[in-house]
Amino acid sequence: MKLQDLIFEQAFPPLYHGTASDRLVRSRHFNPGEVYLTTDEFQAPYYAYGLHLGGSTDDVKYVLTVQARSGKVYDGNDDVQSIVMEEHDRFDSIEQLIAQVRKQDFRYVTFMHPSFDQDQYHLVVISLYPNQDLRIIAVDKLD
Repeated sequence: MKLQDLIFEQAFPPLYHGTASDRLVRSRHFNPGEVYLTTDEFQAPYYAYGLHLGGSTDDVKYVLTVQARSGKVYDGNDDVQSIVMEEHDRFDSIEQLIAQVRKQDFRYVTFMHPSFDQDQYHLVVISLYPNQDLRIIAVDKLD
């Protein structure tokens, strides 16, 4: 089942964000721009520890449990896979994709990402408007 189906058939599932940002934990306010989350709570610590591309290397690590408002979701899996396979500058290309999707009034972009600890994938959700659409409901400090 795709995330789009979950959003409109039932309450939005909890999402998880791995971070090392003390500022985020204290303020519970995201920086401007987009925020990457996952539906797989077991993958979020890998982002906090910097083991997934884009993760953090700071000392204190957290996993935030986040509730998200329903909103228009763009399935970016084919786009992201194309970006990865064509070896574009991944970050710039994904930023360009996000800019295009924002113009179409989407609130979220989803794609499948390889899991760190097994030969599987997990769903990544990019919130395009995190301070409007996300609410931190729990903070777990990692050891």
